[in-house]
Amino acid sequence: TSVGTSAFYNCVNLSEVLLPDSLRSIEYQAFQYCTALTEIIIPESVTSISVSAFYGCSNLTKVNIPKNITTINSYTFYNCSSLKEILIPERVTQIGSNAFAGCSALAGIEIPVAVTSIGNGAFNNCNRLAHVFYRGTEAQKNAISIENYNTSITDAEWIFETAWTTLDGAEVCWCENCSRYYHPDGTLASLNRVEITKLPEKLRYYTSDVLDLDGIEMTGSYSNGVQVILGKDDVVSVSVNMAV
Repeated sequence: TSVGTSAFYNCVNLSEVLLPDSLRSIEYQAFQYCTALTEIIIPESVTSISVSAFYGCSNLTKVNIPKNITTINSYTFYNCSSLKEILIPERVTQIGSNAFAGCSALAGIEIPVAVTSIGNGAFNNCNRLAHVFYRGTEAQKNAISIENYNTSITDAEWIFETAWTTLDGAEVCWCENCSRYYHPDGTLASLNRVEITKLPEKLRYYTSDVLDLDGIEMTGSYSNGVQVILGKDDVVSVSVNMAV
C-alpha cells in the first residue's frame, strides 16, 4: 500500500496523521504544504519516500526515516524550516539535491558512513547547522561526492569516529576536546566547570622538568546537569603560574 501522489497536497489544516504498519511507500508530493503538521511517525515497513514528499511542511519539527530507506530523494524535506532533528538511516547511500534545503532549524545531523553522494544544494540554507556527526574517518568523508551549494555542511564541524563514546548508558559524541557533547536526543551540552578531584602524582617540579599529569582526575559539569570524570588525556592545555 502507499500514500499516493499529492494525496494530502496543500492540506494546510492537517495537524496529525496515523500511517498503517502495512504502508510500503510515500509518493510524490504526498504531504507537500501540510503546514500544520508538526510530527509524523513513518512505519518501518516503508521502503520508499518519493521526491517532495514533505516539501514545505514548515511546522514539522520531528520525523523518523525508516531503516530500509537507501535514498533521500530530491526536495523530500525542502523548506521544513522547523525541523530540529532527523536521523538518517545507516543504509542510506545518496542524499538528493535540495533534500534538506531550507531546514534552517537543524543544528546538527549525522551522516551515515554508507553515504557516497550529497546532491546539489542538499543542505543549502541550513544556516544553523554547526555539527556533522560521522562515524567514519576523515579520509572516508573526503571520498563523499558533495556537489555545489552545500556550504552549510562543508563549513560545519565534522565529528569523526574517534569522538564517539558511552555516557550514562547512551552513546554520545564529544566535540572540541570535551568542551561539548552531542546526545542522541538532539541536545548539545556545553562544559560549564571543571573541578580537580584528585591531584596528579607529581607535584614538585624543577625548571627543566616535563609536565606529568599521571593520576589526575577531574569532574566536568555540563549545562544539562550531567557530570563526567575527566583524566589527563582530556587536558589540551595548561596554564602555570610560577611564583619566584
